[in-house]
Amino acid sequence: MALSNWVYHRWGIMPKLIVVILTLVFTNIAAAENKKDITIATYNSPPHQYIDDNMFKGENISTLRCIFNKLNFDLTFIEFPLARALIELDKNTLDGVMPVGNYYASNSRVTAPTSIEKWYWLTNFQQETPSDFERQVIGAVRGGTVHEWLTRNGYEVKTLVNTKRQLLSMFIAGRVDAIIIDNSDTFRDIEFHRAIESIEHYLRFIKFEPHRVIFSNAAQLEYPNLISEFNENIKGCYPVSLTLDQSEKSIVEHYANGVEGKMISFLKANAIDYTLADKISSKDADVVNAQWKLASNNKSGHLYDTVLKSRLSELLQRIQENANGDIFEIMAIDQNGFTIAASQITTDLYQGDEAKFKKTFLGQENTIFVDDIVFDESTKQFQSQVSFTLPNKLSSIAVITVGINIEKALSDNTKSIGFDNH
Repeated sequence: MALSNWVYHRWGIMPKLIVVILTLVFTNIAAAENKKDITIATYNSPPHQYIDDNMFKGENISTLRCIFNKLNFDLTFIEFPLARALIELDKNTLDGVMPVGNYYASNSRVTAPTSIEKWYWLTNFQQETPSDFERQVIGAVRGGTVHEWLTRNGYEVKTLVNTKRQLLSMFIAGRVDAIIIDNSDTFRDIEFHRAIESIEHYLRFIKFEPHRVIFSNAAQLEYPNLISEFNENIKGCYPVSLTLDQSEKSIVEHYANGVEGKMISFLKANAIDYTLADKISSKDADVVNAQWKLASNNKSGHLYDTVLKSRLSELLQRIQENANGDIFEIMAIDQNGFTIAASQITTDLYQGDEAKFKKTFLGQENTIFVDDIVFDESTKQFQSQVSFTLPNKLSSIAVITVGINIEKALSDNTKSIGFDNH
């Protein structure tokens, strides 16, 4: 008697159901057997990655667990100082190291960013020029990305400690004059504010530092698609972005005000109906984006000329060119969500499903929206988009979006300031 029939007679379970159950069981067994093993070295750097109760925790740890689970890998973390881990990686005794900084971005074995840090100098003296640091005691956590960055950029690190808490304690005690802090584990920490409020302190923005994973040559040879598949799954496991604080939003909005003034002057002198409806054969976003991709690749055609060669687009191009690198792009979006003019080629023509449109045009008049900081892999730059509406009576343009080179904008506009005034 067949097994399924025996079970049916013994327990009354239908043969077809038994087949389904057995199929699921054997499929799961096969999937488990086909799982690949990968070992990633990391180091202690709360809150991004750290050990608690003999378990690796933190946002970077969670992100990697999610990504490798999607890729059907069994992931193992081991703790190594960064410098030692990179040596072992070159020997192929490790499959990967996480995180490494932007210095390694051009390496073919390095992933896209999985998270971003925002670095500030915290000092007990005002910073005007790099030479101000020559007579000061600079401290860092031994073997991390900050230590590596300081060394590569010619700073003499006179004090090395094992944890960020030790480093902050030494700064408060006056034994260290300058340290680099990351906003994600300090700005949001009430204890941090209380700890430094009684001492003289100054803060100055330095840079954004992406976290990446670097794989060994052996791992890349064994899994040729590892980098591309890893990158494809980052967004679904953790949004790589940073929110601007209010003072930083004010800097971004300053650029928007400048663009808005020029736009209003232009539109008062050029009363034109700025919509794309009569310039496209379909209002279906996918169809229009496909047409735009063809037109932008060829850099020709009626659609291309309409969007990029109009007098309005020429104005946007001039504004971007005169911004000294602070502005990446400017887009004018019509009431249907389509880009009607731009300072440069855009990836998609339809913007109606994005926050820049939904949080401005669908709101009240004179609405302004500043988006999070994101890392643009194509330009290798950090960008924040600020979008705003124009007066309804002025134009049929619904939204203006300005892409700001946020790292440069903050560097140009952030002075050495007291922390409490930031």
